[in-house]
Amino acid sequence: MSQSQIKILRHEIDKLDKEISALLCQRLACAKQIGTHKKNCQLAVLNSKRESEIIDKLKQSVDSDMQAPIIEIYHTIFKVSKDCQYTND
Repeated sequence: MSQSQIKILRHEIDKLDKEISALLCQRLACAKQIGTHKKNCQLAVLNSKRESEIIDKLKQSVDSDMQAPIIEIYHTIFKVSKDCQYTND
């Protein structure tokens, strides 16, 4: 692979990172809203059933060779989302 091909791929990654970060910000904003609702209704932040449902959907929609890394990323997303709900005022 040439340096110019690497540069092109890195540019594509930069564009994807911009999209991913915008989507993650939207997701976390939703998580904060959910956290407010849960706090007002005295509901637990942790919803293991919901997390399992999301993982199951991912397993169905992601190629098998990418499932493990994607699921690992989602576990981090779940943790950060719960942290946002716990600290939501």
